[in-house]
Amino acid sequence: MDEIDLSVVASVREAVLECLQAVLAPQDETRRAGEEHLRALEVKDEFSFTLCDIITDTTMPQSIRQLASVVLKHYVEIHWTKFAEKFVQPETSERVKQLVRHSLPAALSDPETRIRSTVAYAISAIAQWDWPEAWPDLLDTLITSLSSGDANLIHGALCVLTEFATEVTDMQMPHVAPLIFPHLYNIITNVEVYSLRNRGKAVEIFNSLTAVIGTMIEVHKDAPATLLFPVLPQFLEAFVQCFSLPDGPAIDSGLRKDILDAVIGLTRLFPSQVSGHFSQLLPVIWNLLTSSADRYVRTRVNCADSLDDSFDADEREADFEHLIYTVFFFIETLMSISKLQFVLKRSLDQLMQYIIVYLQMTDDQVATWLSDPNQYVEDEDEDTLSYSVRIAAENLLLCLCEDKRLTDLTATAVTVAINQHVESIKSSQTENWKMYEACMLALGDVADAASTGKTGFDVLGFLRAVVLKQLASDVSPFLIGRCLWLGSKFAGVMPPDLSIKFVEACVSGLGETFPAAIRISAVRSLKGFCSHLDQGTLQPYVTSALSELITLATQSGESVLELVLDVMLIAVKVDRQLTASLENRLSPLVIALFLKYGHDPGMMSIIEELFAALSANPLILQPLQARFIPTIISILKAPQGTAASGLLSSSLDVLVPIVRNSNPLDAVFVTDLFPLVINSTINTDDNSIMQSGCDCVRAFVAKGADQLAVWQDDSGHNGIAYVVEVASQLLQPERSEFSALLIGRLICTLVHKAGRYLSGAIDPLLRSVLSKLQQAQTQSVIQSLLVVFAQLMISQLESVVQFLESVPSPTGDSALRFVLTSWCQWQPYFYGAYETKVSVVALGKLLEFGVKSNSRELWDIAVKGEELVTESRGIRTRSKARTTADSVYTMIPAPVKVYKLLLNEVDNLLEFRQSQQVGLAAPLKPTVGALHGQDDEWEDASGDDDSEEEEELITLDEALTAAEEDEESEDEDAKEDPTYHVDLLVYLKELVSNFLQHPSYSSYDSHLTPVERRLITQLLS
Repeated sequence: MDEIDLSVVASVREAVLECLQAVLAPQDETRRAGEEHLRALEVKDEFSFTLCDIITDTTMPQSIRQLASVVLKHYVEIHWTKFAEKFVQPETSERVKQLVRHSLPAALSDPETRIRSTVAYAISAIAQWDWPEAWPDLLDTLITSLSSGDANLIHGALCVLTEFATEVTDMQMPHVAPLIFPHLYNIITNVEVYSLRNRGKAVEIFNSLTAVIGTMIEVHKDAPATLLFPVLPQFLEAFVQCFSLPDGPAIDSGLRKDILDAVIGLTRLFPSQVSGHFSQLLPVIWNLLTSSADRYVRTRVNCADSLDDSFDADEREADFEHLIYTVFFFIETLMSISKLQFVLKRSLDQLMQYIIVYLQMTDDQVATWLSDPNQYVEDEDEDTLSYSVRIAAENLLLCLCEDKRLTDLTATAVTVAINQHVESIKSSQTENWKMYEACMLALGDVADAASTGKTGFDVLGFLRAVVLKQLASDVSPFLIGRCLWLGSKFAGVMPPDLSIKFVEACVSGLGETFPAAIRISAVRSLKGFCSHLDQGTLQPYVTSALSELITLATQSGESVLELVLDVMLIAVKVDRQLTASLENRLSPLVIALFLKYGHDPGMMSIIEELFAALSANPLILQPLQARFIPTIISILKAPQGTAASGLLSSSLDVLVPIVRNSNPLDAVFVTDLFPLVINSTINTDDNSIMQSGCDCVRAFVAKGADQLAVWQDDSGHNGIAYVVEVASQLLQPERSEFSALLIGRLICTLVHKAGRYLSGAIDPLLRSVLSKLQQAQTQSVIQSLLVVFAQLMISQLESVVQFLESVPSPTGDSALRFVLTSWCQWQPYFYGAYETKVSVVALGKLLEFGVKSNSRELWDIAVKGEELVTESRGIRTRSKARTTADSVYTMIPAPVKVYKLLLNEVDNLLEFRQSQQVGLAAPLKPTVGALHGQDDEWEDASGDDDSEEEEELITLDEALTAAEEDEESEDEDAKEDPTYHVDLLVYLKELVSNFLQHPSYSSYDSHLTPVERRLITQLLS
C-alpha cells in the first residue's frame, strides 16, 4: 500500500473540521456554506480517511464526531463503489479503502451510542461490496468483539451484524452461520453478562439469518437441515426460558417482541420443526396474551396504574403495545397454515374472550374522541390509517372470520365469549360500558355468520334484552352509538317492529342536541339501514334523516363531513320525490361544498358523486342546473391565476354528470357552456384540466352530437369541428403525454356518435394518434392510443390496415409495423374490462383478416416471441444484478404473436372462471420448504378437509358481467357499444375452432408451446 501524505491529510482534516463546525452553527447562511464546502471536499481522496480519524479521536467534541460519522455514512453510499445505486464520481481509491477498513472498526467501541450505530451502518455498507474478497478478516474481527467483554464493543459489533446478516448470500451462509450462531446463543442465554439491549440485537440477527436460510432452499435444498436444524432446538428452548422470566433487567416487552418475531419467522418457514416444540412454546405465548390483557386493562383501558415502558440505547421503544401486536401476528401465522389451525380451533372460545378485552376503548381514546370527533371518525373507519391495540384486535378478529374454514367457529366463539362477559358484568353489578361496547363491536364484526343461526346465539334476543336497554341508558355516548351501529348490522334479519325502533333511534340520534359520538354513529348506522331495509320501511324517515344530515354537514370537519356525504349519497336515492322536496337545501349545500373543497381531490370525489346522484333525479335536475350553471360559467370565464381558475378541473368534472343526465341538452349548454369548455381545454398546459376537459367534451358529444353539429360560432365553425380541434390539440407532440390519457375514448365516442359529420377529419386524427404513440412511454397513455385503432378495426378493419400501410413509421417502415409491434408488446398489460374486450375482439378480427387474405405484409412483420433463458436462476445478490444481461427473445411473425396473445386471454378467462367456481379464499403460497419437498404436509390448500359445505358456483359470464358493470358503471358510452356485450370466451372458442380448420393453421401451430396446445384442448372441451 502506498504511504499516505500526512501533510495533505492534516490540511484536509483542518478543512473538514471547519466545515463540520460550520454545519453545526445556528446561522442558516453559515450552515449552508459549510454543507456546500463539505460536498466540494468529498472529491479529495483523503476525505473519507480524515472522517475516520475525526470519528476515532476521543479528544474531539462529541457533536463533531457524531456529525463526522453521519457524513461518512453518506460518503460510503455514494462514493465507495461505482456499482452502488446512488454512486457519484469519484470512486474511492483502493489505497484509501484499505485505510478506512483498517481504522473504522475501532469506533465500534465508542462510548456514544449514536456514533457506534452510524459507524456500524458504514461498515456494513462497505462489507456489502468488500467482504470477503477485499476485507477477509472482518467477520473474525466482529466475532472476536462479541467475546470481548466490552459492552460498547459488543453492541457495536452486533449493530454491524444486524445490517450484515441481511446481505449474506447463499454461497457465504455455510461459512457465516456456524461461526455466528454459537455466539448469538451465548449472548441470548447469558442474562447476567449481556445487556438487554445486546441480547435483543442477537435475537434480531438470528431472525435475519434464518430468513436468508429459508430463501436458500430455492437453490440449496439441504441448507436448513445443515445450517439451522441442528441448533434450532437449543434456540427455541432459550426463547421459552426468556419468555418465562419476570419483567426486570433481564427482559422487557421489547425483547419479548423480538423473540416472538423470531418464532413467527421460524413458524412460517419451517412449521414442522417448530410445531414439535409447541408444547413448550404455546403455554408461554398464551401467558403473554393473558397477562398482557390484565396489564392492558389496568394501564390503558382504565389507567389505574402507570405503565413504565423502557427505551433501549438505540432509542427503540420497547413498547408493551408492540408486544401485543406481535402476539396477534403469531395467531394470524397459525391461521395461515392450515395444518396448524387445530391449535386455534381448540382454543377459539378462550381466545375470543381476550380479543374482546383488547377491543375495549382506552381512557386516552375516550378523551381524544370526545374532544375531536374527526379523529373518532378516522380511527374507527374500516380503512383507517391509525393503529392501536383495539384496531389490531379487530383486524385479527376480521382475519379469522374471512378464512372460510374458521368463519363459523370464530363467530360461535365470539358469541360464547359475549355471553360470558355479559354474565360477568351482571354478576359484578358494575356499569362496565366499555366491555358492553367491545362485545357489541365483536358481534357486529361477525354479523354475517351470526345472522345465519349456525352459532346458536339468539341475536334478536340479545338486541331486545341487552342492546335496546343500553340504547336507553346515558352511561356513555360511545355505547349508545355502538348500539345503533350493531342494530344496523342485523337490519336484514330484524322483524319490522324491531327495525322501526332502531331506525327511529338512528334518525333521532342525528339531531343537534345529541353528542357528536352519537350523531356520528347514527350516520354510520343509517348507511346500514339504507342498504338492508326496503323503501317502504325507510320512506317515513327519509325527509327527517336527510334534513338532519344536511344540518350535520354544515357543522362538521372534513372527516365527519366525508362520512355524512357518503351516507347522504345513499339516502338521496331512496325516494326521488322526498329527496326533491329538499332540493332547496341539497343543491345549495353541494354547490357550497364544491366551492369550498374544489381543490381537494379526496373530498371532490364524493361531491362529484352527489352531483351525479342529484342530477340523475329528473325532479331535481332543472333547479340544480339553474342554481349551478351560472357558477360554472363564471369559473370557466375566470382569468388564469385567479382563485376561481383553481376550480377549473373540478368544475369540468362536476359538469360531466350534469351534461350526461340532460337529454336533450338545453340551449345554454351548447351556446354558452360548450365554447367555454373547449376554450378551457385547449388553452392550458395543466394535465388535470386537459384530462377533465377531454372527458367533459366527450359527454357533450355523447349526449348532443347532433346539436353540436347544428350549432355554429360567429366564424362558422360548428361544434363537431371544435371537438376535432380539442382532440388534435391534446395529441400535439409538444404537449405532455398525459394530455392524451383519455383521448382514446373521446375519439371512439366521436366516431360512434358523430361519424357522419367527420368527413375528412378521421385521417388527420389518426396521424396525430400515431405521432403521439411514438412519443408515449406510459402504459395507460399507450393503451388509450392503441384502443383508437382497435375500436376502428372492429368496424373498419380493411380501411384502417390500408391507412397504416400507407403511412410511414419513425424508422421509415409502414405504420402498420409500428402499431402492431407496440400493440403486441402492451396487450398483456391492458387493464379495464371494456378496453381489454375491445382489444381482444380487434386482434381476433385482425387474425381472421390475415389468415383469409394471406397477407404477406402482416406475416413479414416480426415481433418478440418467447423469452430465452440465458442464465441459471438463483438468489439474486447485488453483484449478480449488476452483471445480469438483458433478456433475449425469439422473433416471430406478427399474426402468430396475435394468436398467442389471444390464447393468453383464453388462459386468463379460464383461470378466472376456475377461481370463481372454487368459491374459496385464495390459499397462501406454500412455504419455501413445501416448494422443494420439505414440510409438504404443511402446505395450505383451498381444498382443505375442514370445508364442510359446497360453495355456490357462478358462471364465468355472470362473474365477468358483474366485474364489467362495476368497472364501467359510470361509462354509458361503453355500454352502448355492441362489443361491450360480447362474451369473450364464446367469441374466442368460436374463433379458435374455425381457425383449426384452416389450411394455413400448421404454420401457426409450429410456433405454439405445449402449454398453449393444452390450453386449446381445454378451451374446446
